[in-house]
Formats: sequence, C-alpha cells, structure tokens
Amino acid sequence: MKPSSIFKLAFMAFGFIFLALAAFLFNQQQSFLSHAVRTDGIVTSFVSDGTYYPIVSFQTAEGEMIEFKSSTGSNPPSFSRGETVEVVYQPDLPEHAEIYSFLHLWLGPLIFGIFGSLFSLIGVLFFLYGLSGKRKKAYLKQHGTTITASVQHIELNRAFELNGRHPYVVTAQWQDPQTNRLHSFQSENLWVQPDDLNTDEVTVFIEPGNPGKYYMDLPK
Repeated sequence: MKPSSIFKLAFMAFGFIFLALAAFLFNQQQSFLSHAVRTDGIVTSFVSDGTYYPIVSFQTAEGEMIEFKSSTGSNPPSFSRGETVEVVYQPDLPEHAEIYSFLHLWLGPLIFGIFGSLFSLIGVLFFLYGLSGKRKKAYLKQHGTTITASVQHIELNRAFELNGRHPYVVTAQWQDPQTNRLHSFQSENLWVQPDDLNTDEVTVFIEPGNPGKYYMDLPK
C-alpha cells in the first residue's frame, strides 16, 4: 500500500475513533446528569502536577460530607481556595461528583469531538482528492491527446516528505510541433525508485489544446 494511502486511512481511522469516544463520553455525561442533583460545595485545596485540579467538599441531602477531586484541571487554577462552586452528584453514589460547569462536564467530549472532526475531514479530503485524480486520469486516457515526451531526469521531490522519506518524480519535456513551444511534465510522487524506467521517453496524455492538464503514464 502506498504511504499516501496509509496516511489517508490513518487520518480517517483516528477521526472515527475520536468521534466514537466523543459520543461515548457525551452519552455518559448525559446519563450522569439525568440522575444527578445539584448543591453547593467549597474548594478546599488543589492537586497539582503542573495543572491544578480542585479538591471540593460538599454535603449531601442526607448530611454526609463528601470530598472529591475534579477530573478537569487548569493552569492557572480556575478557582480560589475557599471559593463556593456548584456541584452535581449522584444521590446513590455521591463520590461520583463534578463541578457543575461547561468546562468540567463537557471538556472531554468537546476535545475528542474537535479532533475527531478535524482528522475525519482531512481523511475525507484526501480521499476526495485521490478520487478526483483517478477520474482525471481516466478522462485523459480516454479523451486526451497521446504524446511522447523525453525523460530529462529522475529525482527526489524534496518539497514533500512523509515519515522522513521523499518520493521520486520523473520530469519529461515535449515540444509542440505546431507552436514549437517546449512543455515540461512531472510525474506523480513515486514511493519506489523507478529503476525499470529503461527508456528515454514516456507517454503523456494531455488535454486537447491545454498541455497544462496532463497525466504521465509510467510503466508499472
């Protein structure tokens, strides 16, 4: 499989995984909130590893004192020690509690949703670009003008890099006999060195009247 295809599939796979995680976390929070009650709590301290996670204590409706660490932290801290915050918890499992704010409840689903959408979009765009390229090749092979161009050189495309590798490109030229204008053509990125290109000429399909749209047909 071509590195570009692996790249495309990896983006789409990670995108769908992140979106699935976002949906799972969203449903989990929705289920939690549907059975939860709200009360006031006090920020008593912080746990820090470079990011400050508030420790909050609150009293349940039954009078039980509960202390929990928020799952969401920040730097600098979002709250002050001694600050009153709204807390949401499950009556049958009061230790399962969280600060009632958009950031603390929805940050996880939001992050996975954003990254999932971004990765999926990039993967889909790569897919559509590849599909468009295949249609262009098919069109030019069927309706284009076939010419023979002279191979000038085979070199690495240092303008593009994937996983530390540069693809090869073949450059060829053809002089239009009607206008005497010299046209230059470049192949697609090749991830295997075309050692079997033991010829000084290659076939190129060009759009009639527009050599700027072309497809170089290299030996497989």
